[in-house]
Amino acid sequence: MTPEELYKLARAVTGSLSLRDISESAVKLLSSSFQTSCADLYAFDPAGDRLILKARKGFCPGSPDEEIVRRGEGLAGRAAAGGEIFFIEDIERTDASKRPDAGSENVCSFTGVPLFCGDERVGVLGLYAAPRRLPESDRRFLVDAGRIIGQALYGARAVEEAALRSKRYVAVSRAIAVTRRLGSLDQGLLDIAKVLVQTLDFDFSWIGLTDEESAAIRGVTGFGPGMKSDETGIVIPMAGNESNPAVEAVQKHKAVVPPSAGGMGQGVLKHFCRSLGVKSACFMPVLSSDRPLGVIGVFHTGTERFDDEDIKVLGSISEQAAIVIENARLYDQVRTSEERYRKLFESTGSSLAIVDSQCRLRLVNHAFENLSGFPREKLVNRMKLTTFFKNGKGDGSGMLSRLRQAPQNWEAVFISKKGITRQVHVIMTRIPGSTDTLVSLIDMTRERDLERRLYKSEELAAIGELSAGIAHEIRNPLVAIITSVGLLKEEAQISAEGRQLLDVVKEESDHLASIVEDFLQFARPKKPVFEAEDVSQVARDAVKRCRDRDGRGIEWREKYRENLSPVLIDRHQIQQVVTNLLLNAIDALGEGGTLGVETGFAEKRKKDQVVIRISDTGTGIPRKNLEKVFQPFFSTKEKGTGMGLAICRRIIEEHAGEIRVESETGKGTVFSVILPARGKQANGTQK
Repeated sequence: MTPEELYKLARAVTGSLSLRDISESAVKLLSSSFQTSCADLYAFDPAGDRLILKARKGFCPGSPDEEIVRRGEGLAGRAAAGGEIFFIEDIERTDASKRPDAGSENVCSFTGVPLFCGDERVGVLGLYAAPRRLPESDRRFLVDAGRIIGQALYGARAVEEAALRSKRYVAVSRAIAVTRRLGSLDQGLLDIAKVLVQTLDFDFSWIGLTDEESAAIRGVTGFGPGMKSDETGIVIPMAGNESNPAVEAVQKHKAVVPPSAGGMGQGVLKHFCRSLGVKSACFMPVLSSDRPLGVIGVFHTGTERFDDEDIKVLGSISEQAAIVIENARLYDQVRTSEERYRKLFESTGSSLAIVDSQCRLRLVNHAFENLSGFPREKLVNRMKLTTFFKNGKGDGSGMLSRLRQAPQNWEAVFISKKGITRQVHVIMTRIPGSTDTLVSLIDMTRERDLERRLYKSEELAAIGELSAGIAHEIRNPLVAIITSVGLLKEEAQISAEGRQLLDVVKEESDHLASIVEDFLQFARPKKPVFEAEDVSQVARDAVKRCRDRDGRGIEWREKYRENLSPVLIDRHQIQQVVTNLLLNAIDALGEGGTLGVETGFAEKRKKDQVVIRISDTGTGIPRKNLEKVFQPFFSTKEKGTGMGLAICRRIIEEHAGEIRVESETGKGTVFSVILPARGKQANGTQK
């Protein structure tokens, strides 16, 4: 094989960002170069435990009919298990070649070429030809080709994953937008079903609601190519049907992913999935305060499968579906019966108020009392709704003018009695036959916070990937510099001044090496290994190590809660967090002051969270920097990397916890590490 052919291959596979296009180009060019009419290419899925067929040319004996194989299955699976070119001179002995058409292409040998990007395996290319061993030049050509194709596939996979993350964000945003529309329940749920297919690329979606009277799940709507509305109205009994994945999701309040298309239980759901050609499915319950309202089902007809990110985004959309269901039901019942309306008015979780034409409060529910901070007797006929939206310029976001144009809906900032601000979605609906208006205030603070976190997580992911790449490129030459400096210092001809300069180079190189390690730890963190631990003891151990190094006359104040239940944590990682916070506090204190360490329950009346608090009486953090302290690369220290607190936050988030900071310039700082006390865990393994 010639360098020109290798260049032609590189140009072909780098001309596209599509996994399918790259795979087909690679198969076409290499089968032509090696004059064989049979070739295939399999790529590892992101989890790395199976191979998915991306391109095939001709009949490939020894390969299974399925588009998915695992390591060791068929020739592709066997070739993927090793890291070098895999060759079989005679494949007639394989089981797959015993099929009637095995010899139709007159091929007998198999060459498996592993595809690499750096040290990561991304797939395998199979070439089927007449029985002959490849010369060394061809083998070298295939090794180079494997790395070129592997790098192209790796880049295309990264692009597809980024596009998928973007689609997930758009899907949640569109689902939130559905909750803002006033309309029927059927239309709202159909809009949710469309979001699942049109935005997230599921092949089909289906939504069923629970019917308590008949103890069944009744299909309401669905969406997908060729799906008919009458097909979605299936009824799934819940009693004695626990093996049905839709029923299991509703009863256990969690997502259920059947292991295969055959795991759909018996009855109408299995028939429904079979008629659509479903190969994989996921069922997510729709809950309101742990009360099941229904279930969402999404389906693939191809080789795709559901990962943790799919389940997370389905959970977010199910929350919006719950809002759609509750709002639609409330709206319908208000129109039909004033008596029933009053009962629902009080029981709903949304803050509701009835106002007159001047925006005076005529009636409020308990949720509105909680939101405003005022008792009902202080609100009704005494206050105006605009009071809670005034900003000193006008009448509360133009509420009076909006009131005259109801129905209206928009977002605004609600200010309570204590000055607490909440982001609320305001829906105004004119009550039929009356001059009064029903106002619903939906607290969107959490959703807005989730949106900000989503934007932040995308930014951090990009920074992490960039950091990993930079660190990888720096570390190798840095090791060479440090080694060379060490060798130069042993030379007798080096002057004293030269040795001093070499010491400076060594010191700065070591500092740069520590920065590189911090970058790598942030970009590619280790998954926590959870074990039941005493949080107080973990904090004690970290304090002991830091006190041994403290020679500045700092006053240590320790207060440990002794009866804390064991918590599932990664001991090493939590000690790393506590040690980092302690060292930061020591730096903030300078030559003296008080450093406090305390453990206990996060709230006195609740014992579902434990907290480790680390306080100091140091210089404090300026208000303008409080929002930045957890950002990567932000540091006020002369030689700080700005990665310490970013790594701490990532570790705590992996533990399904939270890290908070409170500070005032000149008075000190308090960091609080909050962990779930009941063994909740986001990622990692448990011993």
